[in-house]
Amino acid sequence: MKLVRNGDRATLTPWTLGRELEALTGSLFEPETGGFAPAMEVRETEDAYILEADVPGIPKDAIDITVEDNRVTIKGERKTEEAKSGKGYHRTERRYGSFERSFTVRDGFDAEKVAASVEHGVLRLTLPKRAEQKPRRIEVKVN
Repeated sequence: MKLVRNGDRATLTPWTLGRELEALTGSLFEPETGGFAPAMEVRETEDAYILEADVPGIPKDAIDITVEDNRVTIKGERKTEEAKSGKGYHRTERRYGSFERSFTVRDGFDAEKVAASVEHGVLRLTLPKRAEQKPRRIEVKVN
C-alpha cells in the first residue's frame, strides 16, 4: 500500500509497478504535442531486466537506444506517410511523432551486454544483471 497525499487529504492506494513507472515517466500520451509514447512492459527475470515497447510502423533505423550509468533511453519517431483524410476516411486514431522514454535501474545492469531486437512490431531490450546481482545458492556442508 502507498499513502498518496492530495492537499490536506490522504488516500491509501495499492502499490503497483505500472503506477510507479507512470509516475516516474509521465503519462503515455502528451496532449500538448499530440505525440505519442509506445506502450511499455518492464519485467525482471533471474538474469535480466526486460523492457518491451510496442513500436509498429517504426523502422529499426528510426529507433535510438542509449545506455548511460544505470539509465537506458529509447527514442524514436513514427512518421506519417500521407494525409489520412478525404474520401473513405471516417476516423484516424493512430498517433505519429517523436517519443523518448527513459528508465533507471536502481541496481544497475551490465551495459556491455545489453541486447535489442524488434519482432512483429515489438522492441525487446534485454538488460543483463551483473554477476554480483544474480541470486546464488549457498551449499550447506555437513561435517
